[in-house]
Amino acid sequence: MRYLAVGLACLFAACGNVKPTQFDAPPEMVTLTVTRSGNATGSVSSTPAGITCGATCSMQVVAGTQVTLTATADANATFGGWNGGGCSGTGTCAITVDANTMVDAAFTKEQFTVVITPNGDGAGTVTSTPAGITCGATCSSKFDVGTQVTLHAAADSGSTFLGWSGGGCSGTADCTITVSADVGVQAAFGKNGSLVVTLAGNGSGSVASNDGNINCGSACSHNYPPNSTVTLTASPAAGSSFTGWAGGGCSGTGTCTVTINQATGVTATFTLKQFTLTVNKSGTGAANGTVTSTDSTINCGTSCTATHNYGDTVTLDASAPAGTTFAGWSGGGCSGAGSCSVTITAATTVTATFTIDQVTLTVSKPGNGSGTVTSNVGGINCGGTCSATVNYGTSVTLTASAAGGSTFSGWSGGGCSGAGTCTVSVTAATTVSATFTLNQYTLTVSKTGSGGGTVTSNVGGINCGTTCSATFNYGTQVTLTAMPVVGSSFTGWSGGGCSGAGTCTTTVLAATTVTATFTKGCTNQTVTLNPTQSVSIQYPNAGGTVYRDNSTRAYSNPNADCGGGPPCDITGWYEFDLSNIPDSSSIVSMSLSAYANTVQMGPTVRLQYSAGNNWTRAAVLQSDLPRTNAQIAPPISPTVAAYNTFTIDLSSQSFAADLIDNSLTIGVDNTNAAYSYAYFDGSDASGKVPTLTITYCN
Repeated sequence: MRYLAVGLACLFAACGNVKPTQFDAPPEMVTLTVTRSGNATGSVSSTPAGITCGATCSMQVVAGTQVTLTATADANATFGGWNGGGCSGTGTCAITVDANTMVDAAFTKEQFTVVITPNGDGAGTVTSTPAGITCGATCSSKFDVGTQVTLHAAADSGSTFLGWSGGGCSGTADCTITVSADVGVQAAFGKNGSLVVTLAGNGSGSVASNDGNINCGSACSHNYPPNSTVTLTASPAAGSSFTGWAGGGCSGTGTCTVTINQATGVTATFTLKQFTLTVNKSGTGAANGTVTSTDSTINCGTSCTATHNYGDTVTLDASAPAGTTFAGWSGGGCSGAGSCSVTITAATTVTATFTIDQVTLTVSKPGNGSGTVTSNVGGINCGGTCSATVNYGTSVTLTASAAGGSTFSGWSGGGCSGAGTCTVSVTAATTVSATFTLNQYTLTVSKTGSGGGTVTSNVGGINCGTTCSATFNYGTQVTLTAMPVVGSSFTGWSGGGCSGAGTCTTTVLAATTVTATFTKGCTNQTVTLNPTQSVSIQYPNAGGTVYRDNSTRAYSNPNADCGGGPPCDITGWYEFDLSNIPDSSSIVSMSLSAYANTVQMGPTVRLQYSAGNNWTRAAVLQSDLPRTNAQIAPPISPTVAAYNTFTIDLSSQSFAADLIDNSLTIGVDNTNAAYSYAYFDGSDASGKVPTLTITYCN
């Protein structure tokens, strides 16, 4: 219980910073109700939607919602106004619904006026059922549409009711009319013994008597003595026709002869002539335009003719939809592009000209390729003609054809995409782009032949060497240049339309390989070299190691078969500097010329040379070396005395062109256990030293 008490205390004291949870109350809902009153019908709708009264005449909304009510009267009805909710008048009803609210919409039947016009020199009264007209005093009254009104005429004493005209009434009996529009009825009263002429119909004219007493227009009655005979003649006004007599025993359209014995009424009916108004539509947009008349008799479109009474004024209006322009009127006295008012005095034709708007379709061709775009209508052939003016709404199909070496990549604009045909409905100035892209092909350089070299391009980055291919746009002209390395020559091109040994210019129209042939070859050059140093040799010790007097450079024993016997002789050697001979050279021939001091021949005499630190021996025939006769047995020809010049051809030896230290060291080796020896060092030949003659190719 202690813990519960603490918990409850904490709860009710809002422990710490903990706040009680807040819950939002649900919104307040209120009801808006619409009622309809009056003797006619109509509907009420709401914004926001919810009420459609007729069927649904109430809705619930959140309190504070603004609702607008709109009343629409049915045919032959009139909206009389609002009541309730703070609304009045016949406009819309805007209401903020803060509570349950009721609004009434009153609808009343449409009303029309019945007018009675007394005629003649007599007197009398016309009354109506239902009540409203008592003429004498009140000769007009409004009645609800559809009301049947019965008119009753009563002549005063001394007068006679002669009959009705207008409103469909005739004769002298009561006249019943059904009210559907404003209507006028004439009631003729004549004094006893008088002739009263009534003019009826929607036309106009006059009636005159042969004695001049009747001139109706103005004088339409006259008192005659009994048994008077009067002849009446009807004359229609312009635009009217006289359609006949009634009363007084007269009929037809000729003259009317009346014998007066009592009050007599004669009615002359004049009817307006009727003429046809015809609307024609012309121009490229004729099918799209519409002509209507303010009296609703013309709706052309569908109804393009109407019959009108003489003198009627008809106002015509032309309307054109999007993409069509009304260009103007002709006929009926109309012109320009405003409303056309025609006064009908004869059969009349009015022409309304409509033109379809012209819009431009333009084709552009971006991209680095080429091609042609054609249209099924309009004459686009782009190529040369890249735009066309077409009627508004025309459906144009464009077809793209890529030129050789190009690809059609696709459409943009006009709602088109992809690479098929493009069909665009042209309703405004429109640009469609057809993108053509140049094809790309690889140009490859191949090098062949015994020689070497490099091929470079003026564009595209070929440097072959290392980069021997590149991708180019169709039609690119590429110039290739061949550069042979030293010791090689460029002998010519093949492939890509190239030949000869100049530059190669090829137009890339497909994947292409061009071959450059390099051939090894060079020009012989001969140099004669003096030794850069001469070295005297100590006789080797028993271990066979040879040392140069002036150097600590050691060489491996050049006389492998010395064998620890009597000392082996290398009496001298010479070094020659080859650094001025290009590394890429090939040795054609090499010979050594020297002066012999003494040559004593043993079984084998060898020439040896060094390349870098490694000695190599090359056997030389004994006959190749000079010798004295006394020292050679048996004598070998040729014989050469001591200190004479001898030459050794070294061409057959495998000398490397690029020696490690760019030098050649040459000595003579005699392997003779009987102490024979050979040497040459020039020391006893008056300072003569050997020379090395080299012919190399570069």
